[in-house]
Amino acid sequence: MEEMLRLVMSIEEKAGAEIMRIYQSGKFGMQTKEEGDLFGIADTTSNDILINALNRARPEFGILTEEKAVPEDMADQPDSLTEAMQEWRSRPYNWIIDSLDGTADFNNKNGMFGIHIGLTLEGAPILGANYYPVTGTFYFATKNNGAYIQTGLYGHANKIRVSNVRNLREARLVKSTAFPDQTIDRMIKDLKMPEGVDIGSFGLKVCKVAEGEAELYIFMNKKFGLWDACSSGLIISEAGGILTDRFGAEIKYSQDQVKCSNGAITSNGWLHNPALKIVDEYFR
Repeated sequence: MEEMLRLVMSIEEKAGAEIMRIYQSGKFGMQTKEEGDLFGIADTTSNDILINALNRARPEFGILTEEKAVPEDMADQPDSLTEAMQEWRSRPYNWIIDSLDGTADFNNKNGMFGIHIGLTLEGAPILGANYYPVTGTFYFATKNNGAYIQTGLYGHANKIRVSNVRNLREARLVKSTAFPDQTIDRMIKDLKMPEGVDIGSFGLKVCKVAEGEAELYIFMNKKFGLWDACSSGLIISEAGGILTDRFGAEIKYSQDQVKCSNGAITSNGWLHNPALKIVDEYFR
C-alpha cells in the first residue's frame, strides 16, 4: 500500500503543477454544468492527467471521476480506460477522483482548492490522498495506518489527530467560502459557539477537522459527490473523527447514486451525536 500511496501522490503533484500553471495564467475557461456546478480548463486538464496515469498503473481498477469524458474525447481513450470508467461498479477496486475540489475557490483565486484521490475495495475506502498545490500540502491515509500531513512529495510526514473538545459550545466550525449558510451562522450565534472559519474546498475543511484545527463541518445546502468525500472520509476516520450524512449513516461508495442528497457532517468524533441532534433541530 505504501508504494500505491507514493504513486498516487506523485500523480497528484504532476496534476497540481498543471493546475497552478492555469491558475497563474488567469485564463480559466469557466463553464457551468447542467446541474449548475462550475468547471473549467483546470478541472478537465487535471482529470485527464489523473485518469490516464492511474489507468496505466492499474488498468484492472475501476474509475469514478467527477469530470465525465464527452464522446469525442472517449474515442481517443485507451479501451482499458473507457472500460474502467464504464464498469467501475462491478470492479473490486475503484479509484474515486475529484480532479479539482473547490472550483469556485479556484475561480475566486483564494488558493483553497485541491485534488482528491480515493481508492476503495468493495466500496470501502482503503487509501485517500488530498493535495493542495498552492501550499504543496498533502493529507493522506491508508486503512488502519493513521492519517498524516506532509509538505511536498519528499517532505516529512507528521501524524495528525482530531481534537479532544467534547463541549459543543466550544466547537470550532469550518464554513464554506463558496456556499454561505445563514442557518449555520444562526446556529453558531444561538449556541454561543466560537466564530466559524471560512475555508474553501470540501476536502480541505474535512482535513482541518482531522488535524485538530476545528471540530465540526456541517454541509447541508447542496448535493455533493462521492468524489468529494471518499479520500477525505478515510483521512478523518484514520485521524479519529467521523464523516456521515445528516442522519448518521456512512457514505456508501458503491451506491447507485453518485450524488449524495442527505448532507454531510464531519466531526472530531466526540461531538458527532450532539451535532446530529443540532442539525436535526436547525435543518428540519
